[in-house]
Amino acid sequence: MAIHVNYSHKCPKCGLEYIAYKEGIKCPRCGAEPKEVFDIVGEAISSYWYNINVGSMPIFGIADFYVYHIQRTITKFLRKLVGVTMPTEAKKVLMAHIVRMRFDQYNELKEHMKKLTAYLVDRLIEVVYENGKPNPIWLDPKKIDKAW
Repeated sequence: MAIHVNYSHKCPKCGLEYIAYKEGIKCPRCGAEPKEVFDIVGEAISSYWYNINVGSMPIFGIADFYVYHIQRTITKFLRKLVGVTMPTEAKKVLMAHIVRMRFDQYNELKEHMKKLTAYLVDRLIEVVYENGKPNPIWLDPKKIDKAW
């Protein structure tokens, strides 16, 4: 069982399917302004939290590669953060990991997905290091592996 995110958005100008995950994100193909912004990163983090606590796999009934990318990336990021106690050090660790990540499979969304992943770093650090200290539930290796 998982929290399912059912959302779709097409560019009003060129028809590209993408998600404007925060203010200021324009169509990766034509640069048009989106009709709306949808916090897919927050939704994916909430879903991941649910999976950590319930212990089930994040299986989605929708073919939304954003959620798949975010959840897969959260797992990789959390594994890198086990033992990292300071949020500033956590950001350095994760940004260095992004540099090594491959985004070629996203074709014309490649740069868009890189920016989304960098944004995910900030959002994830906010929840994992709430109050400036690591939350042990997020960084428990057994729970990380169970969630994904």
